[in-house]
Amino acid sequence: MKKRIFIFGGSFSQWLFGAYICTGELDDLRVVYTGVVIIMSQVMYGDNAGRAICSVATDYKDVPIETCNAWLGILLSASASNISVRLQYRDGFSCDAQPLWGDASRPHWIGFE
Repeated sequence: MKKRIFIFGGSFSQWLFGAYICTGELDDLRVVYTGVVIIMSQVMYGDNAGRAICSVATDYKDVPIETCNAWLGILLSASASNISVRLQYRDGFSCDAQPLWGDASRPHWIGFE
């Protein structure tokens, strides 16, 4: 019996090879007046600049409001408990090179350490 493996397009290879996880405690967590959720972590990103990850008011960076609310709950719980969070990205950057503020990539998932 012959087995065949198919690879479709560049997005699969980025999914397979471009994923990385940033881990650390949050230094600051903000929800600005527009609903955008901003995280800051020296340990995770190597600086204290903000990264906008989603919005609780509107779909933002292809992240639905419901997902953003779930992520915010995870981030609030981690922040209150002083435990590390994990964010997986699939964007070809690295934790130290993650763009700042509104240019930041959206995470693929968020969880506890």
